[in-house]
Amino acid sequence: MNTINLTEYGRKIFLHKDNPGVLDETNLELAGFYAYYSSLIIPLKLKEAYFWEKFKDINAPKPKSDSFVRALWRITDEGNQMLEIEETLKVIDKLMSTLRTSINRAMAEMRSQK
Repeated sequence: MNTINLTEYGRKIFLHKDNPGVLDETNLELAGFYAYYSSLIIPLKLKEAYFWEKFKDINAPKPKSDSFVRALWRITDEGNQMLEIEETLKVIDKLMSTLRTSINRAMAEMRSQK
């Protein structure tokens, strides 16, 4: 799996906070990573559904609790991978939101200096 250095992207936003061109390029890079990680999570969500069907035991007199089945899923390799991807997507989303705000601020400052 390709990895993204989220810390470096955060640092890049801070270092180039006054350069809308670099910020926009960074936003495009992150959009590409977001699409990549989103595509990785689709098969994992399908596997999670099958896992729940197998381990929830819905027809038992006392089915396993959702939190128990969720914990069982997360300790599998695939569940662990899914959790990592979900958290990565959340951080990328926050970075992209910060980028949009920074781009708007930098553009407003450039307009006010004219």
